[in-house]
Amino acid sequence: MSEAIITNGPNKDLYFVAVKVFLRKENKLLITKDKFGDWDIPGGRLRENDFNTPLEKVVERKMSEELGDSLNYELGEPIIFMRHERDELLSFKEKEKRRIFAVGYKAEYINGDINLGKNHEKYEWVDITKLRPENYFTGGWLKGITEFQNRFRNQTHKNNYAFIDGQNLYLAIQELGWKLDYKRFRTYLKEKYQIKKAYMFMGFIPTNKDLYDFLKSVGYELVFKPILESTDYKIKGNCDAELVMQSMIDIQNYNQAMLVTGDGDFHCLIQHLNTRNKLLKVLAPSTKNCSSLVKKAAQKRISFVSDLKAKLEYKKKRTP
Repeated sequence: MSEAIITNGPNKDLYFVAVKVFLRKENKLLITKDKFGDWDIPGGRLRENDFNTPLEKVVERKMSEELGDSLNYELGEPIIFMRHERDELLSFKEKEKRRIFAVGYKAEYINGDINLGKNHEKYEWVDITKLRPENYFTGGWLKGITEFQNRFRNQTHKNNYAFIDGQNLYLAIQELGWKLDYKRFRTYLKEKYQIKKAYMFMGFIPTNKDLYDFLKSVGYELVFKPILESTDYKIKGNCDAELVMQSMIDIQNYNQAMLVTGDGDFHCLIQHLNTRNKLLKVLAPSTKNCSSLVKKAAQKRISFVSDLKAKLEYKKKRTP
């Protein structure tokens, strides 16, 4: 049996490990100021007993400690890794340099209030495109924030399209017992996935003119198909062929495509887009209303509208 020999030679160094969160609310980033006057982003170091704790659980604890329990957010994947060095006070006069290796996660604000913990005195939502990071940050934090800012700017120049199976989306969400706010949904697609054009495919019903005018006004391009009324008097407006055709007509015009559907009839289209590196994501209404063919074809590129209820549910405004 071999043994590892640990030396304290000149090439050895000690790093503290931390998790950090790039929390976005539309085009704004949350930054915090600690009680020592230093600007930062939410998160902190792992404790000694965190060795076997999933990093996502550490993030959850740190966010609760620093921002309170009223804040709701959607945590994404690690996107930026940072190395930072800072002076820390050990006693009244003595300081020591600490080196920190940080894993930076992306996250999207959903709702709720921020209640700062005892170690922070201020927070700001800053415009990512207008932020001058050097006015707030130094060292590794400055490099990390600058990298995040550059990535955000590059994303906003993407030209992605969404192809939405209107009937499938509407009926599936209705079955879940809530209503989708289509205006907020269009904003969500634009801000999170850089969707420049969003096609909505649906059957045409003349009495729904006001609905169609509203959908157009908030940014959807509508593609209609004449409806069929079945023998049991159910209206059918299946637009599968139209959706597939439009996605192929426009394939040279978009960087990547998002399909909003759970219908297994689209599994061939999903596979084709994937092989051409044209599939951005499949956004299915819910796991319950999503074909296994869709899940298999999309692989890891799938999310569910049902997980976004807190952000996208339509809530009728109360009259004063």
